[in-house]
Order: sequence, then structure tokens, then C-alpha cells
Amino acid sequence: MAKVYSHSESRAKGSVGMTTYRYVRGKVVQSQKVAPWDPSIDQVGNATRWNERTALLGIISLWCSVHSESIKHSFNRSKGGSQRNYFMKKNYNALKAAFSSLAQEYAFTRVAPSIQAIEDAMGSYAAAHANTIYRIKKSGYDIAFLSGNWDDADDPIAAVEVSDIVATLDGSYNLTAVEIVGSNLAGEIKIKLGGADVPGSIVIAADKASATFTPGTAPLVKGTKSLAVMLGSRVLYTENIEGDPRTYYTLALSVDPANGGSVSGAGEYPAGTVVPISATPAQGKRFVKWSDEDTNASRSITLTQNMSLVAQFESPSLRITLSLDGIQSCTVNGVSKENGDVIVAPVGENLAIVATPFSGYGFQYWSISPTTGEASFSADSMVNNVANESATLYIKQYSASAFTLTASAQE
Repeated sequence: MAKVYSHSESRAKGSVGMTTYRYVRGKVVQSQKVAPWDPSIDQVGNATRWNERTALLGIISLWCSVHSESIKHSFNRSKGGSQRNYFMKKNYNALKAAFSSLAQEYAFTRVAPSIQAIEDAMGSYAAAHANTIYRIKKSGYDIAFLSGNWDDADDPIAAVEVSDIVATLDGSYNLTAVEIVGSNLAGEIKIKLGGADVPGSIVIAADKASATFTPGTAPLVKGTKSLAVMLGSRVLYTENIEGDPRTYYTLALSVDPANGGSVSGAGEYPAGTVVPISATPAQGKRFVKWSDEDTNASRSITLTQNMSLVAQFESPSLRITLSLDGIQSCTVNGVSKENGDVIVAPVGENLAIVATPFSGYGFQYWSISPTTGEASFSADSMVNNVANESATLYIKQYSASAFTLTASAQE
């Protein structure tokens, strides 16, 4: 049961204290009566409150009568009444604030304000109090608030109709334009393609019979899709359009191992498309081959079927042969090594090397052969001739697959 503040003269069913029960359109509505003038309490104050409330309701009622058709378009019916009742219920506090000064003057002078004065009061309040007065509050539509004067001609859901849409596709079957045909076109129109928003929108002035929508981008139309014209959350028109009739194939690309690197070129393409693909190794990795045995990191593929390729990467390594001259013992990362031993070292690894000369011998130098830049000693800026029996060898990217590391000592 709705509880409303009312001065209506409808037939009362019964009263309890200040509450009256009335029949309204066959329903029982609970109303709160305005306190009567009680001279024993406050003659002036009580009469003023009565008069101002009566004046306020009269101003609101007059304003609603002027805009009754627009309100019908923009608001739901209330459970116990009309769209006008629902409008007043949702906006009463804001309307009371907007018209309070006019109501006080009306109550004092007994002279009703002009329609223009009421419109100005509403517009000024709405401009100064954003998101306060509902302009649209209807199921299935986006909520909108008044931001200035209420103009019936700007009603965004008054009579906009779309009777047809004509889609334009380019040679690659991309959506390039949509012509919207209808009547009273107005507002911010959007397009949905297959349920997804097409970037961009078009604001149409009122009373247009057609308009052309140009997408912000040209999304690919593949297969039969639904094309819909939207105004807010309302679908004005929808139909299926014939999309790209070409056969499409999918190119799937992946990497092995997962941290080996990255690939580019995967996607869905029309049959016969020449697709460039590439594989880029991560730091410390190198490209080996594709899963179809092609060893070119960058290449092109003519797509004639669904295809899946894996780019294979590895951690590169060097074969290091130890040559020990005048050295009694040698350790690499704490492991004993002998003359002629081969060490397999991944690129990017540091090797801690200690060479101990025979008794009576003095350590001379380390040297690398060939000196192709595949490795360097961190103990010295020179690749060769590091005169320190304990050194760190840093394995860099290489152009050869092996080299010889010599430790030399002399008497």
C-alpha cells in the first residue's frame, strides 16, 4: 500500500488519526493528511505551512500538466497510478527545493506564478544540481537526469523510429558505413555488430529521416552477423547482414620452452593469404627451428588450411677444451679438471677457474683460442694474458661453437 501526501478530495474509506484511506482507481491508497490549522498551537505558522504546501502542490501539478506527454514517454507507471505519479514520487524532494521560493510567494500573495517563472525555476535548479531531477526513469532505458530547462522536443525516447539500415562493406568485407533510415531520428546513436559495440557514435539532430554512421574503425565482418541500431540501451532496429563469404583458416603459433622467446603472426586469415611470421629469442636463448623443420626465424606462409607451428628455442652453450701447461691442478666451479677435459658452458654463465702451478713454477697467463669474442675474463679488460691463477670466465654470445682455454705456468 502506497503512502502519499495528498490534498485529493477522493472518497474516503476511513480515517485513523492523521491517516486517511481512499479509493483511487479501484485501489486503496493510504494518505497522510496535512495538519489542520490549530489556533492553540501556532496560528500564523500553521496557516503558512498549509498555504505553502498547497501552493507547492499546485505549482508541481501545473508544471506536470504542461509536460504530461513527455512524462508519459520517459517514466514508468507507478503501482497505484500514472507515469505522472511516478515522476512526482521520484522527483518530489527536488521539485520541492526547485519551487520553494515560488511556493512561498504564491502562498503569501495568492497570485499564481507564470508558466515561464516555473520553467525558469526548474531549469536553474537542474543546472545547479546535477544528477538530481530524473529526466528518464523507465524500464529498458538508460537513466538520464535533467541538466537545464525541460524541453519536450529534446525527449530522447519520444518518437524515434528506424525502419531500415543499409550496411556498406569494402573489398575486404570490412564494415565502413551504416545508413540509418527512419523518422524523428534524434540522440546519440550507436551500432552493435554481432552483439559487440562498433567504435564511434553519431549524434543526430531531431526530426531527421536518415543519417550515416561511420565506424571509428572497420571491424571485420565474417559470416552472417546481426547489425543493431541502439539509442541508449534501447534497440531501435536489428537485422542480419551477409558478411564475408570467404573461407578462413587459423594460424596458431606457440613457443617451446615457454620462456624461450616470442612469436608474431598468429591469427585468422582468408584462404590464400601470405602471412609473415617471426620468432624472437629471449635473452640468453637462441632460435633453433620451427616444428616443420624450417630454420628461418622470420619467414612467410601461404595459408591454405588451419595450421599450427611451434618455435623451438634453446639455451646456447660452448664446448671449452682445457689446455694446462705447467699446471699441477685445475678446478672449474670447484670441480677438478685435467688437461684435455671439455667443459660445456651455457651462454651467460660465469665459470670460477683456479689453476695451481707445479711447485717452483709461477703462473703466467690465461688465453683463449680462437679469440672470436665468445668469452672474456672479468678479471681483466683483455681477453688474453690475464696473469691471475684464480679468475672468472664469463661466457658471452658466440659465433663459433668451441674454443680452447689455456692456463700457462713457467719455472
